[in-house]
Amino acid sequence: MKLSLLVAVRAFVRLARQTTTVFAVTAFLAAAGALFADGLFKAEGTAVSAPSVWALAVASVLPLLVSLLTMRLWSDDGIAERAESDLVVPVPERVFAIGRFAAAYFAVVTAVALALIAPLIVLPVCSQALSSQLK
Repeated sequence: MKLSLLVAVRAFVRLARQTTTVFAVTAFLAAAGALFADGLFKAEGTAVSAPSVWALAVASVLPLLVSLLTMRLWSDDGIAERAESDLVVPVPERVFAIGRFAAAYFAVVTAVALALIAPLIVLPVCSQALSSQLK
């Protein structure tokens, strides 16, 4: 378990340093924010709650974020890391798979948390009607 955690941390750090990750997360946040704002305007005057509008906005662009983040982790640049690790300590393939899956999971959870924090901070300040739904 400790070895897969080490692989996950290394993969997450490598993923966080890549510019493609920054662009993918930025595009995800922008798209989710735009869809959330559009959903709020469309749901005005209806019985639809703000959390359900947020969930729909995030869920519609989440598969794109997941595919962009995991694409880099499973590309050929991981082979160099695998060869380097095998020279030091023999590591089974399942440990690398678990570690990369965990790194992608942490990256997606971080991006979704950022997409949740912004509305929770901004909306209660801007709209008193929505502040009761977001508490």
